[in-house]
Amino acid sequence: MYVLKLEASGVACEVSVNDVPLANVTGMGASNRLAFAAPWITEAVGLMSARILPSPLPPERPVERSAHAVLMALPPGAPSGEPDGEVIAEIRWLAAPGDKTEVLPLQREARFSARPAPPMRWQRSRLSAGTPADAVALFGWISGLQAAVERGDVAHFVKASEPGLRDLAEAMDLDPQEQIEELTELLSLNFPVTGLSPLTPEDLAYRPVAGGRLLSVTRKNGDPVISTLPGAERPYRYNLRAGMVDGQWWAF
Repeated sequence: MYVLKLEASGVACEVSVNDVPLANVTGMGASNRLAFAAPWITEAVGLMSARILPSPLPPERPVERSAHAVLMALPPGAPSGEPDGEVIAEIRWLAAPGDKTEVLPLQREARFSARPAPPMRWQRSRLSAGTPADAVALFGWISGLQAAVERGDVAHFVKASEPGLRDLAEAMDLDPQEQIEELTELLSLNFPVTGLSPLTPEDLAYRPVAGGRLLSVTRKNGDPVISTLPGAERPYRYNLRAGMVDGQWWAF
């Protein structure tokens, strides 16, 4: 099992594993993230990269700006909670308070060796040609995901995500059906979600990732594509990677 841990202070940061963004912080609010990396490690040698950017709102006083990302290999049966395992890749950046000698954005990289996952479903994804009709179909599919979250249609949401869920489970040596059932139960407790930010085609940004096989879909301001409005009683954020397998869009 491979886990990515990102911590940052005074800066925004996005960390990718093999060209797949897995963790990001905005420099505002929560400053740490955890993400499972196993499905994206499909070769014995890989690359972790960090993009360090200015915080959208500079602090009122000089602070130590820093970013620290580690990719860890956890032993089988590792307990839940704070991950603790062998560090196979690490990126650390630090600037003293008030130090502006390194102009952001910055790019940092670290190579690693790992046990690759078995063939993953996302590797079969081939993006469409990008015609206007393709764009309309993709936006309609994303709108359907948001509508499912709003009305509490857990079955629709899980079905759209099933190939990615099976990839994750198999890469972590877990039973895929059990994981799907556990997620279904969890979503049933939390859906429907009210107060979602409305979607329009002009709101969204599409970025090819995973060597061009998938699209990372976000709001143009960097927010997750499906997210609640500020001040929502129950905040919800859903980061979407979209892939096309056998002519159909799926969430990975």
